[in-house]
Amino acid sequence: MKLGAVLGPARAMGEAALCWPMPEGVDRQALRAGLVALHGVEEVVFSESWLMLRFDPLQEPPLWEEAELGASGESIVTKQHTIYVQYDGPDLGRIATLTGLGTEEVVTRHSTPLYTVLYLGFLPGFAYLGDVDPHIRVPRLPSPRSRVPAGAVALADGRSGLYPQESPGGWNLLGQAINFQAFDPEKGPIFQVGDRVKFRPL
Repeated sequence: MKLGAVLGPARAMGEAALCWPMPEGVDRQALRAGLVALHGVEEVVFSESWLMLRFDPLQEPPLWEEAELGASGESIVTKQHTIYVQYDGPDLGRIATLTGLGTEEVVTRHSTPLYTVLYLGFLPGFAYLGDVDPHIRVPRLPSPRSRVPAGAVALADGRSGLYPQESPGGWNLLGQAINFQAFDPEKGPIFQVGDRVKFRPL
């Protein structure tokens, strides 16, 4: 399928970037593969509801309309990550109260899905994972914490996440990942868009 039929009209972001509202139900990895195959493309960035393409400003904008969904000149490998979690976070009881579920049921509903990395942001390497079971969707904390440890497994609205380094944060903390290494700027993010993540309780 042509990207022109998937994305709709592009919006210019300065002289070297284009952006689009993120289409519903489109595989983000296939979309990225189609865009990175274009001549002159330097970066493809996703957010919750937007997609941005950055290109070489010394060249003409890429002819994105005729590119094919999923076509790529590079090898994009999807990985599946298994994260073992000690579900003893400070907000586990709060989530159980807000949802009317027991803590064991909250853990079961959080650890059952196979999540997809939808985009990266907030912190280097922080992966936004979807979709969360609707029965355990809860809002962010009223006030963020000044310190969240690296490896904390968290929940906010329809997304789950894993803090890649110690930082402030306003998500609900479910527990701590055991087999986790903090973000290393020399190695780059552990997760990439399109990767799968499975949480397993200890």
